Amino acid sequence: MIRLKKMNEGEFAVYMQDAVQSLADELSRAHDLPPAGGLEMARASFDSLLPEGRPDAKNQFLYSIVNDEFQIGVLWFGVRRESGRDEAYVWDLLIYPPYRGKGFGKLAMLELEKIVRELGLASISLNVFGHNERARHMYVSLGYKTVAIRMRKFI
Repeated sequence: MIRLKKMNEGEFAVYMQDAVQSLADELSRAHDLPPAGGLEMARASFDSLLPEGRPDAKNQFLYSIVNDEFQIGVLWFGVRRESGRDEAYVWDLLIYPPYRGKGFGKLAMLELEKIVRELGLASISLNVFGHNERARHMYVSLGYKTVAIRMRKFI
């Protein structure tokens, strides 16, 4: 059984060591950017959401995903206003490589639903990169619906 535990400063520091670069890599791949361009976008994103570089920023919720007292991943969501109402928005769901493919991501998202209900929010949104087939399948299996598709063709 997994649980979501509020991230402490030490866990946040470890998370941040790789999180910006990981997002930069995804952005570079998704937007066909050089590595420096992806890194610039990733830094801007983190700076806007976590301006003080702390896990307790306003409307941001960073959790360690814990299984049997071992941290197996991270879940980060924020509360944002969309279409006139507040919603939870998942900024990152990371399951560490040795624990992937075992259903922990799905269980973490189900735990997130409980937290979101307790906050009085009615929806959860997220972005998933088109090349991440495994994640897209998991979200669909949890009942998430596609609300927009961004497409590109290089010529």
